[in-house]
Amino acid sequence: MANGTIDWIDPKPLEHDLLPVDIKSLNFYPPDYLDSLAHWGYDIKNKAFTDSLYYSFASGFGQPAATNSPKKVDDAIQYEAREMAVDTTLQLDGRTLFMTKCAS
Repeated sequence: MANGTIDWIDPKPLEHDLLPVDIKSLNFYPPDYLDSLAHWGYDIKNKAFTDSLYYSFASGFGQPAATNSPKKVDDAIQYEAREMAVDTTLQLDGRTLFMTKCAS
């Protein structure tokens, strides 16, 4: 209906059918994510790596702001951009990373 509600008694067919899309073809990365990885020397065609790296930061986002925090949610965050040297010859898989960094 014009006001956005649905008439469940006498529904009208949709004007446009939804098109199925392969979920693996969708890009959920933030703007400039792949460009930045390429600039730093990472293989951006390795989707397993780019996904893993992106989702490894997921726990740092989407957290509710503390109620006693003096900052508001929309306060601008100031940061200093710095470049970091990256050893692109090092190939570590999840097991190796765990064994070298976590396991004792």
